[in-house]
Amino acid sequence: MALAKYKTLIGRKVADVLKKTCNDVEINPNTVELLINLNKFIKTNNTMQLHLPLTSLQQHYKNISEEHFQKLTNLKNDSVLEGVSGSKIDNEPLILFHLNKDIFVRDTLNDNEYFSNLQTPDLNKRKYKKKVVIDFSSPNIAKPFHMGHFRSTIIGNYLSNLYEYLGYDVVRLTYLGDWGTQFGLLQVGINILGFTDKDIFQNPIECLFKAYVRANKESETDQNILSQAKDIFNSLEHGMNHSAFEKWKTIRKLTVEELKITYERLGIQFNVYDWESNYPANRSKSVINILKDKKYVTNEDGKLVFKSKCGSNVTLLKSDGSSLYLTRDIVAAIERKAAYNLDEMIYVTDFSQQEHFKTLNEILSVVDESWSDKIQHVKYGRIRGMSTRKGEVVFLKDILDEAKEKMEEKQKLSLTTKIDFAANTSDILGVSAVMINDLKQRRLRNYEFNWDSALQMKGDGGIKLQYTHCRLINLEENCNQDLPDKCDPLLLEEYEAVNLVQEIARFDEIIQSSFLKQEPYIIVNYLFKLCNAVNRAMKVLPVKSCSSHQIASQRLLLFYRARVVLNRGMKILGLKPLSKM
Repeated sequence: MALAKYKTLIGRKVADVLKKTCNDVEINPNTVELLINLNKFIKTNNTMQLHLPLTSLQQHYKNISEEHFQKLTNLKNDSVLEGVSGSKIDNEPLILFHLNKDIFVRDTLNDNEYFSNLQTPDLNKRKYKKKVVIDFSSPNIAKPFHMGHFRSTIIGNYLSNLYEYLGYDVVRLTYLGDWGTQFGLLQVGINILGFTDKDIFQNPIECLFKAYVRANKESETDQNILSQAKDIFNSLEHGMNHSAFEKWKTIRKLTVEELKITYERLGIQFNVYDWESNYPANRSKSVINILKDKKYVTNEDGKLVFKSKCGSNVTLLKSDGSSLYLTRDIVAAIERKAAYNLDEMIYVTDFSQQEHFKTLNEILSVVDESWSDKIQHVKYGRIRGMSTRKGEVVFLKDILDEAKEKMEEKQKLSLTTKIDFAANTSDILGVSAVMINDLKQRRLRNYEFNWDSALQMKGDGGIKLQYTHCRLINLEENCNQDLPDKCDPLLLEEYEAVNLVQEIARFDEIIQSSFLKQEPYIIVNYLFKLCNAVNRAMKVLPVKSCSSHQIASQRLLLFYRARVVLNRGMKILGLKPLSKM
């Protein structure tokens, strides 16, 4: 892409000069920092500027002085540079690299291979050729799919899309909680409430949730309830309760069927549905033996306890021989490494589990230090204020239903909106709005949910992205113009045109920045700016009513390239781009 290419070429030139002038500093051309901002082009001499501030370099190379820095003005002009000059902003030294605007526009819009790959990425031409397992969403069958799982689901999906776009071989995995004392409580709750198989089949998620909540509440005052739950789970783990085992299989099946409906609605597919029950106590024997041999495990009143480096004790097996969540995670990680020969494994959960994953990593490093550093915990903050109009905490399904309903109301009130209910537009818009409202937040921050902000028809939100995409599709379908074979930058002289080209050219850098920081908001904010640039350009650069066929076709090329970038960015975030709304 043009901007990344220009920065790379200029970065190498800067590195060559600094190597000769800074003998005591090792300069790596790949880490020479250029300011991301590409300035507005200067129409009087047809140039554009890239800024390199001294402080940007000094973050990496502290021994570089202003005297060294000023020598960069001696760089020679060539096909990339039209000139170099020194300047200051707020008393900060800058080097300005002047680029030819016409060459920049032409290079950006003429890259057919690049835009073709944006439309249909060629996964055979992988850049990284690495396999990564991304464990995300991972709800429990005994609890509702709540907004905490929603964050894990959409952030994990964004990461999966991003890694896949960049060439990784991605395994999308959801790890369902169907094991442990909680399942025993679920069975007890079903018995207390007298739910029949027919009741559970008709409304599985709601029945299971009610059963779990009832048993859990009664267990707080009745130790017999908790004792029953532990006995049920222990008999399951040791294969001694056929009736409970059959009930467990039925509940698992119904849960997956319900989950797939929600995942389809969110546009999410998994390669693997993994289960906690795949890793019962007897599967952990070899791991426990390794830890025993290395003197990391002791027996305390029948419990097997891991002694961590920080001095805390972590139970791996209960006194009755039952496993815990951590034990199952250890075995699951080891077996996934063997099954997938993975290069990385990413867990997407909220920050409350960071100690859990520190312990998991520590234990795995004791078992096999060679790959424990491949495990990464991507944390996120929590949503506050998430409720329905009645003020109740609800299932994700209810949140999405309410988002759809509100979008229908807003569409009916909008004088400019063409409603296409047959295509399920309102549901897609509602999902887009709720997703973007979340993904535009910084990942680690808690945030307050607000319906009006999430579902706003105007301003920066999911509706803006969908609306702009639909406008561009409509332009392509109704402008009566054909795309030209090549870009003619002399026909795209307007400020709005060049500004849109600059935004298009930033896409690769945005993707790389989002990848390095694992932050979806970077892409979201970029797409907002891209949409703003598109909408400004569409006001002053008519295509259909343009009197010149040549100029109209060049404008169409510009808007088409912008739409391809917007479409790919939306898909990486996990949205379903609409053609009409």
